[in-house]
Amino acid sequence: MAKPRYQDVRANTIPVIETAGARIRLITGTHHGELGPVGNVAGAPTYLDVSLEHGKSFEFPVSSTSTVLLYILDGTVLVGSERTPVLNDVIALTERLPELKLPERSDSLTESVRVEAPANSDARFLFIAGEPLGEPIAWHGPIVMNTQEELEVAMSDLRVRNFIK
Repeated sequence: MAKPRYQDVRANTIPVIETAGARIRLITGTHHGELGPVGNVAGAPTYLDVSLEHGKSFEFPVSSTSTVLLYILDGTVLVGSERTPVLNDVIALTERLPELKLPERSDSLTESVRVEAPANSDARFLFIAGEPLGEPIAWHGPIVMNTQEELEVAMSDLRVRNFIK
């Protein structure tokens, strides 16, 4: 039930991290000692805009409890030890971890997600990782709340145009 807020982030404030064959724009979170300009976000997510040259890879350590999502913007990526090809799709890696045969979750609390551009094409994707909030979800249309009661109040507020003040 947080009050809506807005963060104005200008393109020139977003750090760009260049590695061998990768260009990473850091929106929120930390990477290579840099801190993204978007802050104070529930779940402390990492949100990266990653461009890979053909045949190059990107690897990012995540907590064993993290939820990880890839949103493919351009090209094809190869994911996991089986190098599963994914074209123009969204991948919720935590739902597909066994299928992708990523490293087994362990007591070390960290693992890595590896994404590679194939040898014949470049790729661009959003990489999003964060800790689950552990909250119940009640959902209807564009509104997500924690309980059915909160959802009913929100829907009523929406109908009378009093939803966001």
